[in-house]
Amino acid sequence: MVDRGNRKAGVRYEVTEDTKAKSYPLIDSKTEKVMQKGSIVYSVSDSINAYLCVKDNLEANDEQCIWLPVGILKPIY
Repeated sequence: MVDRGNRKAGVRYEVTEDTKAKSYPLIDSKTEKVMQKGSIVYSVSDSINAYLCVKDNLEANDEQCIWLPVGILKPIY
């Protein structure tokens, strides 16, 4: 995984490969679910430890976010 720089809040991203969504921005944290390649997510905060807090449901509150590695996220403009 390559960190392609900081990612910011309020941006829509496409997941570019299947990956495990974490409960915290740490390599050893619990896997919440598997995100499939092509999934669309929305950033909730800036990146921490090369992970970005995102949600895949706009109706979810910010506390329900999951953490994905920034290297597999492609911004959608």
